[in-house]
Amino acid sequence: MNFRTIPPYMLFAGFGILAFVGIVSVLSPSTSMPTDAVVVASSTPVTLLVQPLLKDLPDPAQLIPPGQELHDFQPAPSAIGLTQGATLVIGIGGADETWLPELLTTIDPVPATLFLTSTLQRQGQSLLEEEEHGEIGVDPHVWLSPKLVLTVLPAVADALIAAHPTKRLTIERNADQFTTQLQQLDSDITSTLAAVPQHRFISFHNAFSYFARDYGLEQVAVIEEVPGEAPTPGDIAAIQDAIRTYKLRGLFVEPQFSSALVEQLSSDQQITVETLDPLETAATTDTYIGMMRQNLAALVRVLGASQ
Repeated sequence: MNFRTIPPYMLFAGFGILAFVGIVSVLSPSTSMPTDAVVVASSTPVTLLVQPLLKDLPDPAQLIPPGQELHDFQPAPSAIGLTQGATLVIGIGGADETWLPELLTTIDPVPATLFLTSTLQRQGQSLLEEEEHGEIGVDPHVWLSPKLVLTVLPAVADALIAAHPTKRLTIERNADQFTTQLQQLDSDITSTLAAVPQHRFISFHNAFSYFARDYGLEQVAVIEEVPGEAPTPGDIAAIQDAIRTYKLRGLFVEPQFSSALVEQLSSDQQITVETLDPLETAATTDTYIGMMRQNLAALVRVLGASQ
């Protein structure tokens, strides 16, 4: 067809399509959401909990890129493109996700939402508080307690079924399988930690309060009160005092942070260093069950060491 023979209305339609494609390209993240994805997870911990229920279905898209730490995250404009058209957004809520409700107000139509922390509160669970940057809010690290995950999982499954109504049987089957795995994990953690001689520990940051509460441990100190902010001399003195007072045999680091201070404390106090992973920067190939079992093994290596 000769360009001069194209009717004007077709030219305007073509320009409109090109403009639309250009807009979508600007809004889309570097890793675009699959066209059939209707579920968006706020972060890696949420993805780890949702993936087992969506087995044989499209994985959720993710707002915080895999490998990026949760604290102090601020969404880029591309996040609008990622959530636009979603039928369900699942977040954690709490002190680390104040940005997400604000983001959702920019989406039209607003997708269905589920926040783990507020759902647990509606279910009658008592949640802890966390102070960060002078602000007090709900401690968001609920995913690190398999007991809390077991509690919230039915609500997550119901939300996913509402988003994928034709896949009800698949999601229900997947939820039953994941529930069985979580129940076994919960039982193994409970029995294993009940048998270790030491029940106090120092974590890298204040991520394991729910885990400690639900499995009979006591987190007596943390290396960094706020991730990325070095401890003060007073904090270091308190850590050293806790090591001596409770005769601790090890400290815990996290894979996303390196700390010369931990290595120095380990050398000075002649104690071991293990990794306790809050799952915030896990790879997409990792699984919740597998990583929590790795955490249990690390705890046993420290808490089960002879005094």
